[in-house]
Amino acid sequence: MFATQGYAGVGIEDIGNAVGITGPSVYNHFPSKLDMLRTAFQRGTAALLMDVSAVYQTSNGAADALRRLVGSYIRFTQAHHDLIGLLITEVEHLPEDERHAARRVQHDYLTEWVHLLRLVHPELDPTAARIRVHAAVAVANDTARTPHLRHNPDVPAAVESICSRLLGL
Repeated sequence: MFATQGYAGVGIEDIGNAVGITGPSVYNHFPSKLDMLRTAFQRGTAALLMDVSAVYQTSNGAADALRRLVGSYIRFTQAHHDLIGLLITEVEHLPEDERHAARRVQHDYLTEWVHLLRLVHPELDPTAARIRVHAAVAVANDTARTPHLRHNPDVPAAVESICSRLLGL
């Protein structure tokens, strides 16, 4: 609901109605609406970081790791498009220190991509590598957040191909 209607546009009563309980009953599960947003951010970023760890454990070198990371990220964005939208648009509602921490985790995640890309293409300077990574992630995010693209079964493979080309894989 936060992703589709915006954090500010969703009330506790709305949340309760969506899950079949009264609004105040939501507080039996979360101390505040802000804690629900925090939880979504924490779970989303934790899933992405766990994926980086799994990719490192199962890959054969930097190119394979980056290829696997691209594929897993695309699958994640397709399966959790609402969470991707939330991570992009609703971070401003976190308190400043938590907003900074959330952005740091996102930065660190993308830094892993940049690191792998520079291992695959050592001729790339850090800025060019980061731009390529951001471009690839933006393609994945935008297609996952666009309903008619998200529902097209051919899109994930096309996005993976585009991202791979952006990264020179």
